[in-house]
Amino acid sequence: MIWVAWRQQRWQFVSMAAVLVLGGAALLFTQLSMMNYLTENGLTGCTLPDATGCTGHASDFEYYDLLKNYELAFLALPLVLGLFCGAPMFAKELESGTYVLALTQSVSRRRWLFTKLLVGVVPALVVVGVLQLLLAWCLTTAGQLGPLLEGTFKSVNYGSIGVVSLGYTVFTFSLGVLFGLITRRTVTAMAMTLGGFVAVRVALENVRQYIVPAQFAERPLGGEATVGGPWPRASVDLWIEDGLIKADGTRVTDFKGCYGVSDTAACYREAGFTKTYREWLSGSQDYWTLQVIESGILLGLGVALLVVAAYWMRHRVQ
Repeated sequence: MIWVAWRQQRWQFVSMAAVLVLGGAALLFTQLSMMNYLTENGLTGCTLPDATGCTGHASDFEYYDLLKNYELAFLALPLVLGLFCGAPMFAKELESGTYVLALTQSVSRRRWLFTKLLVGVVPALVVVGVLQLLLAWCLTTAGQLGPLLEGTFKSVNYGSIGVVSLGYTVFTFSLGVLFGLITRRTVTAMAMTLGGFVAVRVALENVRQYIVPAQFAERPLGGEATVGGPWPRASVDLWIEDGLIKADGTRVTDFKGCYGVSDTAACYREAGFTKTYREWLSGSQDYWTLQVIESGILLGLGVALLVVAAYWMRHRVQ
């Protein structure tokens, strides 16, 4: 059964192998070239997470746009795999009628489903995993000169240096398989997979800051932080909210009464405020927690979709 599944999907394997070889070669070449560039120009110190005084160098960093394009292409990779490998996996056979031959064999429907899925999704995970490691290597090497200057929680950075891309690969593959079984039309299944992928991605982007408890710090007006540690850093942390605190502990997030006043601290005190505060997600403490939780959500959705697909295969495919 595995041999048959491999034969049926061999051109998809060839395409994935080409993406892996070409993408890996491009990333390796960029990495080696960038390392030489940083050394020759004395910029290795600007690649550290806490580097300062590198803004001028960052604006002239010749690899910035290239790394950004790599990130955008990588973010689309799980979707492309789901569209062109997951959605047609069964839709193509159901559309052409060749599935009848498979159902007349001694292999059960569930085994047919999961064998083909396993043979298809494992190589896809290998491709995404290897390219993700290489891309993360490049981004880390560029450090504060590259796209990571915008913060590790920036959407394109968040999906490029963590493990969440593997979760998206499983989810999109499963989504494509289910829609292929339901619609029996390859193009329709691809369109629905695209819509489902975008909907889930947008939803997770909007709820990400609520998944784990936020860090909190407050400081007296005009003073340094007294509770919760230092203020968040734009390069590694995700800002959520800031505002003012009154003497009774009431928080105000959008107080405009002191706009344009030269001594804002005195104005705030006259208005009854005693402290300022901020809430954020820490890049050092919360980033990988979010990555694991979000990947778990996507894997859970993928498994649920496959359960529905197995039911549909057994009871609806005739």
